[in-house]
Amino acid sequence: MTDAGYIYALINPSLEGLVKVGMTTRDPTDRARELSSATGVPTPFVLAYDIYVADCSTAEAYLHTLLQRRGYRVSDNREFFNAPLKDVIKALLQVEEANRAAPPPRATGPRSRTSSRTEWSGLLEEAQAYYHGEGETLEDKKEALRLFKQAAQLEAPDAFYALGIMHRDGEGCDHDAEQALEFFKAGVKHGSDECYPEMAMLYAGLNHLENARKCWTKYFRSESFQQGRHGHEAAYGHAYLSEALRRGLPLEHQGVLAPHTEDIVALATEAVREADAEERPDLERQRRTIKKHLGVMKWYDWLSGR
Repeated sequence: MTDAGYIYALINPSLEGLVKVGMTTRDPTDRARELSSATGVPTPFVLAYDIYVADCSTAEAYLHTLLQRRGYRVSDNREFFNAPLKDVIKALLQVEEANRAAPPPRATGPRSRTSSRTEWSGLLEEAQAYYHGEGETLEDKKEALRLFKQAAQLEAPDAFYALGIMHRDGEGCDHDAEQALEFFKAGVKHGSDECYPEMAMLYAGLNHLENARKCWTKYFRSESFQQGRHGHEAAYGHAYLSEALRRGLPLEHQGVLAPHTEDIVALATEAVREADAEERPDLERQRRTIKKHLGVMKWYDWLSGR
């Protein structure tokens, strides 16, 4: 990768208690000498620790966010952290397995981290509280957006999903379908299968119907859907059938949708009941087609028009 490089921790006797955490694609000792040559620094920087990663930009953003959440960051636009060196080294050792790269000639090999849910679970809860205005928290979509972005830097799968929804709907930010799609793609890479149906509906809106069909297929084949992990299976099943009928796509996935038949039909019935008068005939036809596809249409349904 072109962004392979080092994440380093530098200390300086003149900056007691501060650690500089940065990145470079060159040898970090050269970077330390370069920073030491600045006239505003009375003593030279010392390289305390470094790691070599495949994507140093992503790794640096992760580490800065991690250290900031622990209360170590001096300023949002500075790379200095008021932290014990041992804590910074521990954070460096948490750089994800996915960021590994072949070691450079001078290195013995990369050190790595294993992402821990504990690093971002509280951050997600705080973001959700601002998004929904939960409890005593005032609803603040912009603050929720900021916190979800921090959680995404810590590679929380649900954060990418939330950011996709917010950019799709213009919540706390400008409406941007293309940016929403990128967040959903990132969410899929980080394990959020629920990003697939959202991608499918965005692709359908952009008239990329084949991509939409593939995304629905990936979702219905995912363990998340088949094990019912999120409780949204019926809602997405209904969304798929409605979207397919609206876009003229073939109705598929009857087998995997069968366990959710009752809930899907109930959602279709509710859609008819809540629709405006002029929309009801089309939605009623849609409801009957969904029932037929799921195998619950009886001969008396057709006769009674239900």
